[in-house]
Amino acid sequence: MKPAGGRNRRVMRLTTAGKAALQDWLADPAFVPVEARERGILKLWFGAQPAVLAPVQLTEHRRTLADYDELAERVGDLLTRGQREALEFGIRYERMMVDFWQWVAQHGS
Repeated sequence: MKPAGGRNRRVMRLTTAGKAALQDWLADPAFVPVEARERGILKLWFGAQPAVLAPVQLTEHRRTLADYDELAERVGDLLTRGQREALEFGIRYERMMVDFWQWVAQHGS
């Protein structure tokens, strides 16, 4: 059954082998570079008009930032440290994207 306003969810359990694999993965400090696949940036690369693209990108990144800020306000104290840090990453990413698209809107031609 789909929760009101939510996504379909399935509860799963880790097997013993899965728990071991998860622990190995969590303990591995290796750096893996991020592969950015931001559609708006790709469109800029291939010649999209900044004046057309930037306003929509700004609106959507501001909306997502507001959603993350509201989530942090509402449930931030209930999150584990790692969950809070992941949410903080999302907040900082969206702030950076808002800043970037504002720059594009001011400097794009």
